[in-house]
Amino acid sequence: MQDLAVHPLDRNLSQRNLLAWFAPASRLALQHWPIVLAATALAFLAQWLASLMMPDNVLTRSVWSLILPWALEYAALTIVAVLAYAMLAGREGALHGCGRVNERPAMVGRSLEICMFWTIFAAVFTSLLILLVKLVVAMIPAIGAKGVGVLILVAVYGLIALPILTFLLAPLWVFFAVAALLSHARVARASESGVDAVLRSLARVWGQKWRILLPSYLIAAIMAVVLFALMKLRLISIVGPGTAWGLLFSSAFVGFGVALTFVIERCYAPELGMDEDYDAAADPRPSTPMRASAPAPTPAPAPAPAPAADAAASPTSTVEAAAQVAEVMLSDRKAPVAAAVEQGLALDPRFFLEREDQTVALAKRLAQERRPELALRILQPFVKEKRSHPMHLSAALLVVDLLARALKQPEPARKLLAQLRELYPGDNMVASIGRQLGLDRPQGN
Repeated sequence: MQDLAVHPLDRNLSQRNLLAWFAPASRLALQHWPIVLAATALAFLAQWLASLMMPDNVLTRSVWSLILPWALEYAALTIVAVLAYAMLAGREGALHGCGRVNERPAMVGRSLEICMFWTIFAAVFTSLLILLVKLVVAMIPAIGAKGVGVLILVAVYGLIALPILTFLLAPLWVFFAVAALLSHARVARASESGVDAVLRSLARVWGQKWRILLPSYLIAAIMAVVLFALMKLRLISIVGPGTAWGLLFSSAFVGFGVALTFVIERCYAPELGMDEDYDAAADPRPSTPMRASAPAPTPAPAPAPAPAADAAASPTSTVEAAAQVAEVMLSDRKAPVAAAVEQGLALDPRFFLEREDQTVALAKRLAQERRPELALRILQPFVKEKRSHPMHLSAALLVVDLLARALKQPEPARKLLAQLRELYPGDNMVASIGRQLGLDRPQGN
């Protein structure tokens, strides 16, 4: 089922704008702090080395002498950000069925493609900017004795102009910033070139510009105040080599951006990173007909559990059983998890409520292993007891899919779908799954 949410953030953020991104990003940054800290440290090192290459007098240098240090710095930062993101996304997504990432060499190569794209863009922009500055400088002597005064005014009011421009151009730079972070996620996850990742990210963010248009002004206002304060305290520099504080602040943004990228991915492209979807119609296991109840059907009796490979390793509590299943899911996405689930169900049919956020991912994993009856037993207590959970609808729709396709029981699936229409009136996912599975057709057709 390609339209089901997988990670809890998918539904939490599906209709939210960027103001709702920072809380979950902060939680992710704290949860995966070693990755964020390593990205921050490497970003600081890359920027410090690049600052040593920056020429002192930018007006007397060629465009490429200015672009080259920036391009090398940007390439290093992009590779650091993409690789760090792949580590965070792989760990965070492994327990939710969305932990797939590309091989490191492919990610590095596509990161360099992104850098080449933006380097060419920056070269054109910088050429125009330097030309404008030279024209202004050339006009100063014609002003006469006031020329020096003009330079002083430019220097003084430049302190105010940059924060003002930061605010006025908020939708533009926020748009490019969000698209850049989304392109990092696509490089780490999708099978496409770096240029395609940039272009598709720009198109996706533009198509949902409501997420950033108005909120960007609030974010920009905060950024403008912070920027003005840092410039006033001379902790950062607009031109020339950056200060240590400036490098530290920008490096911290890179580190936090790794966590923020995951949130942006789940908003704009939740299909990224999903493991290969199961084919529920293939090799279905027979099952006793099931009776529908509100809101989930009673699953068929489970087959006799397979004997444990190591009796000493059998869990003795629901917490231990849930942890054992989670460990198998995290350690190897291809390792069979059915045996561990059967041990947990033998202790308590509700044992996996200890890990409720991972319920849908576990059920899909079991379906991939051709164990739909076990998937239903995992989903049943969750669907019945966790109606307020963000993944409730996804879990219930997965039950409908398993009943209709894997277990060939359309009537219980149709009854559950009718209950979901009452619980979630007007939901597009509920309507679409009925059409996809043919459950909207009258009985007997």
